[in-house]
Amino acid sequence: MSQHSKGTALGRHTSAVHVGAPPATFLQDFVSTKVYFHGFADLPTENGECVHSPTFFCLGYEWWLSLFPRGEEDDAEYLSIFLRLRSDVCIEIECSFTLGDRISTVKSYDFDGSGASLGFHSAWTRETVLTSYLTNGSFVIEVRIKPKLASPKFIPDNPLTSKDIRSLWFNEEEYADVVFEIVTKVARDGDSNKASTTFYAHRNILRKAAPQLADLASMSKEKPARVEISNVSSRTFRAILSYIYGLAVPKLGQDLTDAKEIIVAADLFGLTNLKLEAEATYVSLLTLTLDNVMEHLHFADSKNCALLKEEVIAFIIKNTVEAVDKKH
Repeated sequence: MSQHSKGTALGRHTSAVHVGAPPATFLQDFVSTKVYFHGFADLPTENGECVHSPTFFCLGYEWWLSLFPRGEEDDAEYLSIFLRLRSDVCIEIECSFTLGDRISTVKSYDFDGSGASLGFHSAWTRETVLTSYLTNGSFVIEVRIKPKLASPKFIPDNPLTSKDIRSLWFNEEEYADVVFEIVTKVARDGDSNKASTTFYAHRNILRKAAPQLADLASMSKEKPARVEISNVSSRTFRAILSYIYGLAVPKLGQDLTDAKEIIVAADLFGLTNLKLEAEATYVSLLTLTLDNVMEHLHFADSKNCALLKEEVIAFIIKNTVEAVDKKH
């Protein structure tokens, strides 16, 4: 009597493990199911007589095998085997049958719901199966299936990805409605002169990403609004503006001084996430010593840098004895 093999609920199961490179004949990406026809020698021996397997699941669909032990057509020296789809779906697959070390040709077939089957009228000779390919009297056939994928169609890339759009708007002058003048003092020949660097921005982006800068712009009566900033370097403000426009912050993570300046500016303009990112970078670049530990503690307190303060306190606790000895 035919019966299903029952699964277990004992946990995860790996069906196959490969060590080394598989041979060229190995069918990769196929899902396999073994079907056992027990007592093969005692199965019907009349040409055209069929034995059906129980249904089984593969690829999420229900299938069964039809085996003709003496062939389906005139040649009774061969057995015939066919795969049939029971699920009411349409699917195009690639399929192969494996008997011991013998692997059939991979065939493609479109199961369109008409009830047709895929298989071989003359798969293997009955004599070969009886003498060489029975396992304890059982005929074991491995069905290997995978969906047939359509040839990929050429789809051009979107010329304006989100990064491209951000780059187009960053420091864009033509449609900008906010102008930032970053003023710095430059000493030349003993005199102190002012130099300025201009950056262009857009209110709607500032309002969303940097409300404090947007508020500064709203105080200007000019069109476009002009904002003068004198307590941030032009290099640091470029980094700030890059972050606001969703771009990578230039050179963040390469220099301790740059990271510190970004922390100060981000704190000044209320850019909390950038401040946290710069602080994490600062801590990763920092080398604490007994000579500089208090300087970094004061900086952490002044800018409310919790991560930096935690790092400094941990260093102080670890080096308490050395610090006392140094003081005396």
